[in-house]
Amino acid sequence: FDKNAGDATGTMSEQAFTYDEEKALSANAFEREGYTFLGWATESTATAKTYADGATVKNLMIPTGNEATDKVTLYAVWQQSTVTVRWLNGDTVLETDEGVAIGSTPTYDGAEPPMEGFHFTGWNPEVGPVSEDTDFTAVFEINTYTVKFNSDGGSEVASQTVDYNSYATEPSDPTKEHYTFKDWQLDGTKFDFNAV
Repeated sequence: FDKNAGDATGTMSEQAFTYDEEKALSANAFEREGYTFLGWATESTATAKTYADGATVKNLMIPTGNEATDKVTLYAVWQQSTVTVRWLNGDTVLETDEGVAIGSTPTYDGAEPPMEGFHFTGWNPEVGPVSEDTDFTAVFEINTYTVKFNSDGGSEVASQTVDYNSYATEPSDPTKEHYTFKDWQLDGTKFDFNAV
């Protein structure tokens, strides 16, 4: 019996069988943290069991009479039962959750991830049941701002929606009877439309 993993623990002795007689396999004595033992296979790379734990078997091989070669190795088949989940903001690890059960939905317990000029909208991939080690990365949308124009009794000027760190577009000059448009001002100072 081969534990088939360097981090598995425990020992099992060889088991003798007589050709053409049924006999139960020894119960598994190996353990592997974070994994569930599925059973035994005849190939070390198998991902599915060939024999269940303690299965009754018969004629695992055709004997040749040579005790040195008349051996069958059964390899433990493992399935990961817990995974590690990381929560990222770009390359920064915000939180690491170890021992998350497969099939469960992890929860982020930290503060909402920040990004200047943006607001947090969720995670990529979308948070749901996990089946393997998973990184969830924060997703952001850019902040937008509304710029309104007060024409002081002149013709109406449409407001604009402007992204963070972007420019408002200078609108066409409003008109007002008996007046000539001069400029747009913010807090009494001429507004520069080439400034963020």
